[in-house]
Amino acid sequence: MGSDETIEAEMEYQKGKEEVMGFGDRVLSVFMAPREAARSLARHPEWIRALVVVALVTAVASVLITRENAEFSREMMASASRLELTDEQLARMGEVTTKTFVSRGVGGVFWAGFSTLLYTLVLLLCGKATGGQAGFRRVFSMVSYSGLVGALGAAVMAAVVRLTGTFPVETSLGVLAGGSYWSLSRVALGNLEIFWLWQLVVLTLGLSVMQGFSVGKAAVSTVVLFVIRTLVLVGITAATRGFLGVAY
Repeated sequence: MGSDETIEAEMEYQKGKEEVMGFGDRVLSVFMAPREAARSLARHPEWIRALVVVALVTAVASVLITRENAEFSREMMASASRLELTDEQLARMGEVTTKTFVSRGVGGVFWAGFSTLLYTLVLLLCGKATGGQAGFRRVFSMVSYSGLVGALGAAVMAAVVRLTGTFPVETSLGVLAGGSYWSLSRVALGNLEIFWLWQLVVLTLGLSVMQGFSVGKAAVSTVVLFVIRTLVLVGITAATRGFLGVAY
């Protein structure tokens, strides 16, 4: 074999021998170059480390704002006429114990895993319906890494709450609706939240690579996910306020 043929053979070998992107590089790529992260995950699906980071950050952020969240919940429940809560009961709701901190932390971990699974199933079904070929592991990996955007949002909001004492921190268009937090229009607009929308953009770009779609076609899946999430949040709020007899 001549030298030129040897060089070409070596180049082909190196081309086929894809270098695995490190975890740190993947994390940075999620924020800076989502398509590169998706290409890496398409070749080497991996989700455990990203999901662990998302779960831990979400749990810590939840624990840090436990006191403010408890007071906010107490104020929300004060408008529940059917419960007929006394002032003493409402005051007790605002109390924070070790059990409260633990439940908030565990809840943060559970939500990170549960939401990642649900989002994956929705995106996987939408992808299959539109001709996509990516399987569960690849999509789950992409959703897990995109969750780092949401984790960043949780960390930022927790920091703002601790520094300012303001809760909740408004990062969505829900603030434009004004009025009660039980308002359905406020809940719907609240889904137009900056970090959630950023995560959807990351997912759209990532899925376009994994599914071999155009960005527009990949956006169909993420728009469906957005609509479903909005409807679920509005539905839960409507059912809860009806059950509690909330005045809004």
